[in-house]
Amino acid sequence: MTRAPLRVLARGESVELVGLEFESGYYKVRTARGEQGWAWARNLTIATGGTASAGKTLKLLSSTNLRSSPSTQEAPVRLVQASEPVKLLEPAPQSGYYHVQTADGERGWIWARSAVLVGASTAVAALPAAPVAPAPAAQVAAAAPASEPPPAPRVAEPPMPAPPTARLAAPTTAPATPTTQPAVSAPAAPVPAPRAQKETTGSLQVGDVLNKSTAQLAKGMLPEELLRHYEQGEYENRIVPYPLGGQIWEQSFVDATKHNAQTLTVNDRGTIIDRTTGQQPPYVYGIPFPDIDANDPHAGVKVVWNQFFGVWYNGSVHQRTKMIMLSANRVERELAAEAWFKFYDGESAKYRTDNPQDLQSQFLAFALSPSDMQGTAALSWRYRDPNKRDSQWAFVPALRRVRAVSPANRSDGYLGSDIDADDGNFFDGKPEEFEWRVVDRREGLRVVDPAAAAHQIKPRPIAGGGWEVLTNRDGYYGYQTDGWTGLPWALPEGGLARRPLWVIEGKPHDKYYLYGRVVLWIDAETWDGSYHQKFSWNGEHVLTYQVLGHVNQTTGTAPNDEIIATATQAWVVAENFKMHRASMAGARLNSKAPYDRRIPVDTALFDAGQLTRMGK
Repeated sequence: MTRAPLRVLARGESVELVGLEFESGYYKVRTARGEQGWAWARNLTIATGGTASAGKTLKLLSSTNLRSSPSTQEAPVRLVQASEPVKLLEPAPQSGYYHVQTADGERGWIWARSAVLVGASTAVAALPAAPVAPAPAAQVAAAAPASEPPPAPRVAEPPMPAPPTARLAAPTTAPATPTTQPAVSAPAAPVPAPRAQKETTGSLQVGDVLNKSTAQLAKGMLPEELLRHYEQGEYENRIVPYPLGGQIWEQSFVDATKHNAQTLTVNDRGTIIDRTTGQQPPYVYGIPFPDIDANDPHAGVKVVWNQFFGVWYNGSVHQRTKMIMLSANRVERELAAEAWFKFYDGESAKYRTDNPQDLQSQFLAFALSPSDMQGTAALSWRYRDPNKRDSQWAFVPALRRVRAVSPANRSDGYLGSDIDADDGNFFDGKPEEFEWRVVDRREGLRVVDPAAAAHQIKPRPIAGGGWEVLTNRDGYYGYQTDGWTGLPWALPEGGLARRPLWVIEGKPHDKYYLYGRVVLWIDAETWDGSYHQKFSWNGEHVLTYQVLGHVNQTTGTAPNDEIIATATQAWVVAENFKMHRASMAGARLNSKAPYDRRIPVDTALFDAGQLTRMGK
């Protein structure tokens, strides 16, 4: 049973850990006033005290990377599972990391917020705890939960407090039975980062948490159906910095964008054309329409084209990922798939290839598991010619043949999921096949990887060319998070950033298309998609596709080094509000699975005649 909190712990307030008692994600604590209760462990960091000494046992709250140094400059040594015991070697963290030793003797560093101290009497680890002085008890200061920091900050960050001090980034509550005398009660089921009720006036600031106590401050900044998740405690995310000017591009891309602003427009069909010749240019690189006028009747389709070229900038793709189908309270099914995207527009000169068939893109995906789906394959070709519809083929192992598929089927879910071919990276329908209009330009909130938004991740080069663009990290979805009571497909460790967003409506010309209207929320500076709403032909809202932001990271310090979107988390969710379910994609299949961009892709992969062989 959930109990009312005794009170809110103030910013910077220190409390004692009473006997290092830890239960259901909470520490038993004593305040300076003598009150005893329970505080959510991830809101606390060890600051001073005898119990925080070398030799103590750490309990992992989730699986975490073991690193060779207290940073993310090097690749992780390995993933330490949540069930593994580790021993604290040094009492104070360095740069947010604890120096630890695993049960098999490995030494390294783990992110401090992924672990809590436990007492010698707690039966969670095999390693004995070193004796400590009975007093003073460990002092901790509340601090906001955070994800593991990424490598090498590119911009100056506020200095970390020197041990043994720490600060509370946002208040936390201590669940306990209300009483006139300080009392201890068993901890209730935890909700990560509980926050005090805020006033309904004002606005959300960096460091605040959007949850059911503060949701009223985000009205109009999110699709209404997603705001309800926050109002009902089903989603919860911290506001993180990602200011204007936060996106970076290669200089050649910036120069091409400036050139495009003077030379490109669209015709009445919505096709990109050269202003002088009125013809489709043979190749487009850079954002085609950086200056959008809301009063321009073609503004809607121009914003959509900008979104495509922002995606294509990052180059061709090879991924081996999971697709997870979930009900409102659990995982229902998990599939594994391998996919390739080949883009013929939007890439820098280094990566361009011949395009004799005047293609815009090619896509191939086939299922790896479970066994009843294994070998099922889908292939599509998109043409630059606005009058030529996509070519699509499918291979089903039980039928043992390749069959052509109508382009209208691009709106049908893939392998029984709610994710379809026109979702892709965000929206992958052919722009000319919709009628577009601007609904609004507003300040909104979009989901980002806090590490990526801070430009602290360094992409890793791949032998043979290309870049690995997702770090080897796991355990950040709602259903994987200890103490999480919201929706299983939520992203508790994701951040929300205030961004200027275009809201664009599209209506398909094809009356056999599954949806009668789509609404796209697209960043007005980076052109990165965030929310893709889908409505039936009678206007009823059906589904919303939610996408983690793509933030570009530099691969080095030299002026000509490549810049490419990289993250520590992957999250795309198609939530079906009629069926109360969701399909989630993007998670790396395993630590060795490819998650690569700008890689050489053999165009022979996309031959329909090869589907039978690929699907075996």
